[in-house]
Amino acid sequence: MLKLLVRRRCRNIAGGLLLALLLSACQSGHQRQAEQAAPTVPPPLAAQAAPSLARPDSSVAAPARPEKQTLFPDSLRPIELPVDYWTGPQLDSIRAAVLLEADSLEPDAAISASWVELWTDRCRVLSADEYSGKRLFFRPLGVGRWAELDLNSWLEGYNSLPYLNARAVELDQRPPQELLIELGGSMAGQGQREMEDYTLLISFKGPPHIIWHSLDGATEEISPTRTADNGEMEGGNYADARRKITVRHGRVYVGRVRQEGKFESGPDYVVTPITPGTYAYRAGRFRRVAP
Repeated sequence: MLKLLVRRRCRNIAGGLLLALLLSACQSGHQRQAEQAAPTVPPPLAAQAAPSLARPDSSVAAPARPEKQTLFPDSLRPIELPVDYWTGPQLDSIRAAVLLEADSLEPDAAISASWVELWTDRCRVLSADEYSGKRLFFRPLGVGRWAELDLNSWLEGYNSLPYLNARAVELDQRPPQELLIELGGSMAGQGQREMEDYTLLISFKGPPHIIWHSLDGATEEISPTRTADNGEMEGGNYADARRKITVRHGRVYVGRVRQEGKFESGPDYVVTPITPGTYAYRAGRFRRVAP
């Protein structure tokens, strides 16, 4: 009897183990079928790092910019000019009126005649006296009327002994010609004198407008003062920074800045930062084409 019970118990255990194995095998088969039927999903792509908006570490040297990119942007910003137009006979009347005023103020005929500083068939410059602005007239080639360009804003405050030189140039070898202007002046007061020199290039394609403007010379002179204690002179300063800009054969040549002394007036008196070299004007833009 005991043997019979043991045999039955063993059969029950074996049957249970067999049933568990069969159920496990069925579940594995269903799982393999589901995996085969399901589409393959690729792993997620690695997220790309977002561009950093933080400023670069000042301790790490930044790569040097190409020199051709260092032309001061403001020097290329077109500036439309106030302009009046005159016929040839009207301009002759203006010249006569200027000379008449000069004769009434200057007994010296040579001085009064100098109020007409330039009088050619293309460009004319008139002035009143050494403390007044200049009147510039230009007639592009093939145009009958004269354009009077108001440049006095460039000499605002620097109207002591102003000067203005102008001549026609060809930058892109296409009409109309451009106008090269060199102008400057000084201001003085309370033991201090400052001078500025500018270069302008004016285009007449459409309304007259400035296509290049740069401060190319600055001078600061400060007289020493006498101290109240012992009467000795102290203080005073002299500083000068300038470069040469020339235009020939359709190219603008920018020289290197030569500076003497240090300006006490601050960085505003540093000349316009332009990389030295040769610049060409094409399609309305200046490009550095040679060192």
